[in-house]
Amino acid sequence: MIFPILIYGHPLLRKRCLEIEKFSNSNKINSLIQNMYDTMGKAQGIGLAAPQIGISLRLFIIEYNNFYKKKFKQVFINPKILKIYGSYLITKEGCLSIPNIIENIIRKNHLIIEYYDENWKKYKQHFNGLLSIIIQHEYDHIEGKLFLDHISDTKKLFLHNQLKKISAKINPNPNNNLHF
Repeated sequence: MIFPILIYGHPLLRKRCLEIEKFSNSNKINSLIQNMYDTMGKAQGIGLAAPQIGISLRLFIIEYNNFYKKKFKQVFINPKILKIYGSYLITKEGCLSIPNIIENIIRKNHLIIEYYDENWKKYKQHFNGLLSIIIQHEYDHIEGKLFLDHISDTKKLFLHNQLKKISAKINPNPNNNLHF
């Protein structure tokens, strides 16, 4: 099932998400994860967080092919970033929830994160470079933040009219009746 993606201005995108209980219905969680991959693929994204499809849960997915054609595909359930460190990277970021806006964002290039996969196997992993940036971007979503929160006030003023047009198209939340 392809879910509609909530766009900038929708209040759910600014809420901190709830943890998924470990003994939640695994069939529903796995179905949600598959639907998220389908939705992300159709939208041609590399990451998608549950709140972007109207579900306030601490869950995001990433599917990314790097420059060496090595595929990274991972589910992150109840993630906790333990440490962000290293030198700063400036990367161009965009977001499926903020169409047609791409901005340079400064983030540190290393992180350590703890999370569960779709089989409730727990991981504590280090990521660096672009994967670290993608994870930080998706993690921001489950914290109620957007990549725009990392740009200057001057740049936000410059984008004001574009953002106003995007938020005028706010879509309803068709998935708010899903319970886990």
